[in-house]
Amino acid sequence: ETLMLSIFARLKFSSLRNQRIPSVICETRTLTESSGPEINPSLTAFKDDFSITVRIKTKTDGVIFSKLDLSQSLGSLKESVTQKKIYGCVLCICSGFVRFFTLSHPNDFIQGQYGVADGLWHNIAITFERLAMKVCLYVDGIRDTQVTTFHPHAMDKIEDYWSIVVGNIPSFVNPLCNQHQCKAFVGTIEDLLYHPVSLTLLDIQHLVTRFKTFRLLAPSSQQSSQQSSQQSSQQRVAFIHLSTDRLILANERREITSYKWLSTPQLFSDTPFVFEKDTLSLGKRIFGVPFGDGIKFRQNLIAFSTDSKFIVSGGHWDNTFRISNTETGKLIISIGHHKDIVTCVSLTANNNILVTGSKDSTVMVWEDEKGISKGGLDRSRLVLSGHSDEITCVASDHLLDIVVSSSLDHKCLIHSLKKGRYIRSIIHPNEYPIHLMCLAKSGEIVLYSENDFTLHVFSINGAKICSCDSSERLSCFVITPDSEFLITGGEKRVVTIRHLHNLEIVHQLPKMDYPIISLSISPEEFHLFAALSDGSLWTFSLISSHSVKQTIISSLENI
Repeated sequence: ETLMLSIFARLKFSSLRNQRIPSVICETRTLTESSGPEINPSLTAFKDDFSITVRIKTKTDGVIFSKLDLSQSLGSLKESVTQKKIYGCVLCICSGFVRFFTLSHPNDFIQGQYGVADGLWHNIAITFERLAMKVCLYVDGIRDTQVTTFHPHAMDKIEDYWSIVVGNIPSFVNPLCNQHQCKAFVGTIEDLLYHPVSLTLLDIQHLVTRFKTFRLLAPSSQQSSQQSSQQSSQQRVAFIHLSTDRLILANERREITSYKWLSTPQLFSDTPFVFEKDTLSLGKRIFGVPFGDGIKFRQNLIAFSTDSKFIVSGGHWDNTFRISNTETGKLIISIGHHKDIVTCVSLTANNNILVTGSKDSTVMVWEDEKGISKGGLDRSRLVLSGHSDEITCVASDHLLDIVVSSSLDHKCLIHSLKKGRYIRSIIHPNEYPIHLMCLAKSGEIVLYSENDFTLHVFSINGAKICSCDSSERLSCFVITPDSEFLITGGEKRVVTIRHLHNLEIVHQLPKMDYPIISLSISPEEFHLFAALSDGSLWTFSLISSHSVKQTIISSLENI
């Protein structure tokens, strides 16, 4: 399934384009067979070079929009049609393909080659260069086709401030459009925008990034429905770790499974990755000892080293955290200095510092200059106090020199990573228990409580940046490595991408079949992984060679 997703690299224009903000013709309109056309008395003149961009979803042919002069009387308009002296342009779908033509010369038209009447979202762009009289058509960030044979005067009269009709054309114009099979649009039209420049291919590709959805692993369903449900619950993936060449999964039965992984993002790639069983591994490996009663296996309960050679796990019944070899599952070291069950762990990027949090309300910092996998951790270097209830999440960053911990006591504490010095406290705005916490590389801290389903973003200095109601019980969230986006998943079965600095929704991926329990992003940011509660694993893979952080509007508004 093809998806539209704006994410990753910032969009930049020349100073000239930065001053030209696109005009919104139509934000969102859902049309049925009985819907009438929406007439917009346009204040937009199609002068010189211009571009039109729009998102559509439909299963049938239909007119997306038309632009013509409706200021005359009906009799005058019909006479103009008869004499073929009416001017304007039409963007429509004909035989499943995008088509653009002018009313004065309807035989001169441009038609795409990629089908768009499939019930999925598609981004369409039309660009016009007056000097070259060139019209280009783009579908989903790919140049579909272009022509330079338009009649030299075909576009001249379109520059006037004429009306734009969304979803249809006036009936009296039909005699000119019979060959184009112009019908009323049935479906949804979003973000119909006029740009006073002829956008380049790079601009268009910056406006839309194409993702495909792939199911990598299916749940086991060979037994009865009750047995299958129990097995899926035990085997569902709760942690996803991706290195440059391997995908490693861990489930609630403490099983580690490895797969060969190779990212191959190509513009026209049907499968932009290689995913297969790792025949050199020992199959499923068991790490640690059983989890304690009431421990829910979540993302923050284990951590992998950056080189994927070892795994750190908490949640064990004997109050220990354990470091195990990823290849064999063999125990490297077991440490039990906490007085209660270890509820969360975090590794720094250099693999030298480990942070653990526990039900005993303490946070411990462990360090071994040779690497914590060498078995040299016999005691904690720092014991951080200040919480009065169970620690729910810990995060650390050796470059920022901070340790961040959250707790059911509604507090988030920040300490120095090197010296353990207390820096500051962040109190949940409603004084609710904090169930999820994440630290961005740029220092922003995201808090979430299941009591009110609200997301809060704070700066490293403790200043509140923004808040929003997620409207669901979240199971997980991750921040993109560039600290621009927050990606969330939970009971509503929808992956939501938000701007980190204002929490506005950038995009929501199609609803999955089961709740989302784990999320992960590949190091090169071409793949987003989602594990579902039924045990299945999905990836949303980038298949465009260009990607973006923001839409063109937000980019221009932020200048």
